[in-house]
Amino acid sequence: SRRGRLVLAVVLGVILVAGGAATWWATSRLPDGVAYRVDGVDVTGADVDREVETLGVLYGLRAPEDPAARDAFRRDAAKTSALGRVLDRAAADRDIVIAERSSRDVLDRNIEQYFGRGEAARAAFAASLAAAGTTEEDVLGEIGRQAALTRLFDDVVRDVQPPSDAAVAEAFEERRDSLATPERRALSTIVVADRPAADAVVSELRAGRPFADVARERSADGATRDAGGALGTLAAVQLERSFADAAFAVPLGEVFGPVQTRFGWNVGIVTGIEPARPAVLDRIEEPFRAQLQAEEKGRRWQDFLVDRLAAADVRYSAEYEPAEPDTLPEMPVGATPATAGPTR
Repeated sequence: SRRGRLVLAVVLGVILVAGGAATWWATSRLPDGVAYRVDGVDVTGADVDREVETLGVLYGLRAPEDPAARDAFRRDAAKTSALGRVLDRAAADRDIVIAERSSRDVLDRNIEQYFGRGEAARAAFAASLAAAGTTEEDVLGEIGRQAALTRLFDDVVRDVQPPSDAAVAEAFEERRDSLATPERRALSTIVVADRPAADAVVSELRAGRPFADVARERSADGATRDAGGALGTLAAVQLERSFADAAFAVPLGEVFGPVQTRFGWNVGIVTGIEPARPAVLDRIEEPFRAQLQAEEKGRRWQDFLVDRLAAADVRYSAEYEPAEPDTLPEMPVGATPATAGPTR
């Protein structure tokens, strides 16, 4: 019947559509072991792992131990790897080429600095690479990539000019408070294991014993003990919050604490105060102008990275796909050592 033919046509249409979708999925799925595909090139998980190991040799980059953090690290590493290849293409498009001899010279200087000269030094370097799971060829390749990225950066930002006097003055007014030099205090500290020991230290100091003598005798902080507890002259932002709150709440010469930090129980004293100083444009104008220019270069470079990554045809496997594929990776291309944390 006509109705029967219509039903059959609809059913066949559904089957064909479903079959087509299944065929599309099968052909679009990345092969096993592939982390991502960029510009038609498959990059395996082993490739990504090897690149991370090379970054570990050069920059101290290491995967975290926590399983969830390790998973996020793996996905970010894949995005970093993909961005690196996208930028390799960008450098090639601009005819940026780094001679292997140049990369070799950089590597030789690093080997000499960290391992010394001669065959024994070369052997020690080779052993360190083997232990890290990477090769000299990989290290040379990464050195060359960083040199090419430096040239690419210079090319991308070459037309960023220093800001005008008017722009510098306007930015200074907007940032006047943050540009001021904050109050800094010369501090000494005695660190002990628990509150009763800290209370005993306070009692000794209140009784008139010199702070430096008590520090040399009682402090568990090897970094300051031999100096009589002297910690240096620091701003509040350089200190752990609880320690800073106590240290900046008392007058010159006064003992403060006990206060608990991640290092233990602290008793401190203020031995000097450098008052806060307001920013004066005439004193900082040229360094501030250079800072503003550097910030603009950074914005130009970030925009370039985001645009190139978004425009690239990067597809990830489920195991490596980042949560936000088109944003920049947290792991920088050309990783840099992490900055030190708070002193106290």
